[in-house]
Amino acid sequence: MTSSSATSSTLPGLTGGPKATPDDILLASVASTGSVGAFETLVERYSRRVYALIVRIVGSGADAEELTQDVMMRVFDRAAAFDGRSAVGTWIFRIAYNMAIDHTRREQRRADRPQGNEQSDILADRAAESDADDPMVDVLEEALRTLPPSDRALITLYYYDGHPVAEIAEITHMSQSNVKVRLMRLRDRLRTAITTLSTSPSAL
Repeated sequence: MTSSSATSSTLPGLTGGPKATPDDILLASVASTGSVGAFETLVERYSRRVYALIVRIVGSGADAEELTQDVMMRVFDRAAAFDGRSAVGTWIFRIAYNMAIDHTRREQRRADRPQGNEQSDILADRAAESDADDPMVDVLEEALRTLPPSDRALITLYYYDGHPVAEIAEITHMSQSNVKVRLMRLRDRLRTAITTLSTSPSAL
């Protein structure tokens, strides 16, 4: 009984709070002892999903790999700062979203032009991997390339990764109503783009 009490008291932001989840316990172990094993488990659970979000925002596979490593190292470094007001996964995706958006802003300032070519390459590769026999996959990916990075993030979080609106609001620092409105507008925009692209001569 004493060991259970001691464990709960070390959980960041959870003293007297809700029952700890497995991710809470892992993060608490990282925060309190610097456990490499616990950190590696978190990396295994989240790194692929973090990469999937980041690559859609930044458009570069190489940059996404580097940023994913940076995100997970930031999780390690800031584990003790986790306050328990959101799920551990939400907190990790918030870090990933912020770092990816910051990266795109730096790159756009540096190049003074919108991103394009490598975004096309990486999304085309992912489309081919997902379903090489379905031409509509290519059309969808091409339509996604017309969106700015923050909107691609919303689509990825909601449709590809299945996050609920409330969690997306926490990750992106938006209100829930704003997320709902933007998703509705993005659906309409993508529907129009898909219709246009699928009926164009190049799509036939």
